[in-house]
Amino acid sequence: MCETARLDLQSFSDEGFVDFGPLIDTETCDTLLGEIRKTRHFGPDLFMERAEFERLQPNAFNKNPRPGCNLLDDLAPLSERIENTPRLTAFLTALLGPGYEIFRRKLVCGVSRAWLPEWIRRQVEGKPSNNMAHFMRPENTDITWFYGIDFHQDLVDWKDAEPDFVTVYVYIDDVGPGQAPLFVLPRSHLAGEDPFPHDMDLTDRKTGTWRYRSRNGRECLSAQTVLERPKGSVFCWHALTLHGTQPATVTEPRISIRYLIRKRPDGAACLIDRINRDIGARKMSAPRFDLDENGMPVVASNKLAALQQNSD
Repeated sequence: MCETARLDLQSFSDEGFVDFGPLIDTETCDTLLGEIRKTRHFGPDLFMERAEFERLQPNAFNKNPRPGCNLLDDLAPLSERIENTPRLTAFLTALLGPGYEIFRRKLVCGVSRAWLPEWIRRQVEGKPSNNMAHFMRPENTDITWFYGIDFHQDLVDWKDAEPDFVTVYVYIDDVGPGQAPLFVLPRSHLAGEDPFPHDMDLTDRKTGTWRYRSRNGRECLSAQTVLERPKGSVFCWHALTLHGTQPATVTEPRISIRYLIRKRPDGAACLIDRINRDIGARKMSAPRFDLDENGMPVVASNKLAALQQNSD
C-alpha cells in the first residue's frame, strides 16, 4: 500500500473524515457544471407558486432524485469519470472491500437566501433541516435542494440500517464563504449513533470548538472544519460523522455531487467493520425526532444557522 493510501485510511479511522483535496480535474468539473446549468435557471422560478402549493399541500416524502428522475443519472458518462478516479477507488476498496456498492448518487444544490419567496422563507428560517423538495416544481425534483441543515449524521435517513456505508462528496465548482460550504466535526463519529437533532454547544467561537453529547452517554470536543475548497475537491466521511451547512447567502448556486457507498451485503469483513466494532456503532430504530408525519419540521432550532446570524 502506498503512503498516500495509508494516510487516507488512517485519517478515516482516526477522524471519521478524509479531505482528498482537488482530486477531480477541472475539465470534468467545468463540463459537468455546464451541462447542469443548461437544464434550468437557478433562481426563484424553481419554486411552486404559493397558490399551487396551498392547493396541493404536498408532503416532503419521496420528492428527492429517484430512478427516472435523477439528473446525475442522465450525466452518467461524466459522473463515471469521478467514480473511477484511481485514488478514490483504491481507498473505497480498502475501506469497504472489493465490489463495494454506490447505492445513492445525486446532485445537491444549496438554495440561496435571495431566491426564496417571503412565504417560503417564513416557513424554513431557523429550522434544523430544510430539504426544499416539496416547494419545488415537480420537474425540478431531479436534484436535491437544501437551505442549510444543522449538524447531523447521514444515518439519520436510514432507520434500522447498519452504519456500514460512507458518504463521498464532490465539489464541482469553487466553494467559498456564503456558498453553503460544508462544516465537518472530525472525530465526532467516535461518540456513536445519536438521533437528530443533537445535543451540542459551541464552547469556543474563536476555534469553532463544539461539545457534543450523544444519548448513549458519550461526549466529545471537536473543532469544526469548514470546507471552503476549490472545484474538484473530494471528501469522505463515516455515516456517524457530524456535518452540516449554513444557508447560502450568495446568488450563485453551490452544486455538488453526493454519493452513498456501502460494503457489499455478502462481503467479507473489512476495515469499516473494525472501525464500527471499535466504537460500538449500532443501527437506530428512531434516527430523528424533528419531523411530523408529513415530513415537515417541528423543531425550531438550528445551531449552525444561529452561528451564521450571529456573525453577520
